[in-house]
Amino acid sequence: MLRGTYTLLAVIALGGTFTQARAAVHPGVFAAPKSQATARKNIAVGRIDGPHSSKIRLQLMQALHNSPSFTVTDAEDLKTSAGKSAIAKMATSLSVDAVVLGKISTSMNLTLSVYRSDGRLVDQIKVKGGSTTKLQSAIDDEFSSTIAPPLAHASGARLSGRASTSSGGPVEEEAEEPAAKEAPKAEPATEENPEATPEKPEPEEPAAAANEEAPESAADSAAPASPKQGRTPFELTAGMRVYSRHWAYTDLRGVRDPTYPRTLGRYRLGAAPALLANGVVYPGAFFSGNPVASNLGLMGGAELGIATSTDYQRIRPDGSMLVTELKTQYQAWDIGLRGRIPIGPAELDLFVEYGSQSFVLRGDEGGNGLGPVVPDVQYRYVRPGGEARVRVGKLSLAGHIAPRFLLTLHNVDLDYVWFPGAKGHGLDFGLSVGYGLTSFLDVLGGLDFVGYGFDFNAMPVDPTRAPILAGGATDYYESLFLALRVSLGGGPPK
Repeated sequence: MLRGTYTLLAVIALGGTFTQARAAVHPGVFAAPKSQATARKNIAVGRIDGPHSSKIRLQLMQALHNSPSFTVTDAEDLKTSAGKSAIAKMATSLSVDAVVLGKISTSMNLTLSVYRSDGRLVDQIKVKGGSTTKLQSAIDDEFSSTIAPPLAHASGARLSGRASTSSGGPVEEEAEEPAAKEAPKAEPATEENPEATPEKPEPEEPAAAANEEAPESAADSAAPASPKQGRTPFELTAGMRVYSRHWAYTDLRGVRDPTYPRTLGRYRLGAAPALLANGVVYPGAFFSGNPVASNLGLMGGAELGIATSTDYQRIRPDGSMLVTELKTQYQAWDIGLRGRIPIGPAELDLFVEYGSQSFVLRGDEGGNGLGPVVPDVQYRYVRPGGEARVRVGKLSLAGHIAPRFLLTLHNVDLDYVWFPGAKGHGLDFGLSVGYGLTSFLDVLGGLDFVGYGFDFNAMPVDPTRAPILAGGATDYYESLFLALRVSLGGGPPK
């Protein structure tokens, strides 16, 4: 009996020694696998802008899906211009560990921005392609060496290449193992090792924190430039305008020749409709992100009044009222050069145009006893000016102002009828507000003012050449408009 007891104690002692020996061996042999080493981290892939972006984005998502270290979540609604809070909000809603956004240059090179789940920028990865096919191949070939490490740093993943190295693995793994070997515990210690593993990367945290701060400041400094992304190369506006016209003489002194039948006075057109269309194109914005070439463009527009008539009233010598119907013809057009200066979400546009505006009255030619009331005008002018625009979400605001240097005053300065030697100038300004119905379509509304002023004091002395005496006149147009604007998206800057 005593001999059997000694034998049992020896077996227990040997068993304890074997357990301690097993704990001292590399944990990868006997211990349970580390959860952090095997857990696949979830990566959200947001929008990738640029040529053939859908193919490149699909290739990246496929590479993540095939990786043993990551899973992938589609976050296509997250724009490349998203800020820190928007990225963090999306990461929380999707329960992902890191977020990737990207841009493709016109030379088919890919730049990936890697963010932590809290929205902080960790790194920017550049993958050279040269063509769509080469870039797709480069994503597969360089995934493990170039793309995966920053993703692991942002998400906290352990790359499978390191974890799978059994003998003589990476220095990081070998340096961490003595802490596990020193634990003088039996098998329960092997269960605690996975809890300790998340603490091992702590020596790297100060460097990681430094790396995070620098990219974040870089991202913040680059944030104002993000609205440049997608600056439209082309826009077209079409709609309808309701305008009024007012002509008035200043210091009207009467008719020099009493035998010349004239009835002069104010003219007012209360409201009349007109069709409008205008557009601008920036040819360089179709092909490159060059800040100069992509912001120089051509602009032009046209308006056509819809047939309208007004009743002109005058008093006969006997005191009775005579009403004459006057029909109107109105049209305008302009064409010129335009340059824009992007300023964050706003832009300042400078332009110079050559244009024409005409307004003709039919019915005051004298055939019905009514002499000319106001001149039938056709202005030709040079119009330099500026426009400021800003977009906040779906809402857009704009305002413009431009003087008009008159080249011709037909028929204001017509000899023997009106005011030869007349001088004049013009000015227009306006405000508009728009709302985005879709990514390429806005509805616009606004008001415009166009005015001209004339000086008639330089008239010739000959009464036959200048039968009417007046100090000057004003001719101005007020209008409201409603239109739709179609805008094409621009390419990404280089």
